[in-house]
Amino acid sequence: MGGKGNLLMVRGVVGSAPEAVIYQNQLKAIHQFPNIKIVRTLIGQASNSITQQAVSGALPSLPSIGGVVTGGSSLGAVQAFQAAGKPIPVVAYDNSGEALRFWQGQLAKNPKYSAVSVRTEPGQAAAALWMALDILNGKKVKNMIYTFPNIVITQKTLPQWLNATPNGDVAAWLWTPQETEQVVQANVQGNTTNLPTPSVPTRAP
Repeated sequence: MGGKGNLLMVRGVVGSAPEAVIYQNQLKAIHQFPNIKIVRTLIGQASNSITQQAVSGALPSLPSIGGVVTGGSSLGAVQAFQAAGKPIPVVAYDNSGEALRFWQGQLAKNPKYSAVSVRTEPGQAAAALWMALDILNGKKVKNMIYTFPNIVITQKTLPQWLNATPNGDVAAWLWTPQETEQVVQANVQGNTTNLPTPSVPTRAP
């Protein structure tokens, strides 16, 4: 958005603990940009279909929108703009194959189109399994809450992730025991903001 403009917010599953954390941190980030104005807050239940319906109902009464922040349903939001014949705003997509291909389609129409995808990923379950196996094998693992990195997909890395994320699937790292150990050690050393990440996979999980 270039640090300015009208922003539409679509919250996720309101009432859940994770949604409250996500929403408060979204507001914290947005408030760093005084020239960005939140013009409306809707409820999308982290569902693309519900978000599309909510945004479609609100669009006629909204001013020009430069960006949309959602609780995980940005594809539904941009589809509402598309159906209404309005310019597609800047969004943070989820990491589904469908969302990534929609993003690819927008780039094909307009190379200046700007977006990003920032999501947690299910591959962390494999990392948890490697840690559990270490414990079962007698390895001493520090008793603490471990932070693992989110997947951030940019315009530059989008083609690689498209190859590894078919429709019906979501982007996920293929964690190895060695990669898991690197993140574990970073956490133990107090580093949870610049965590090592695996390479973009060359195949779907």
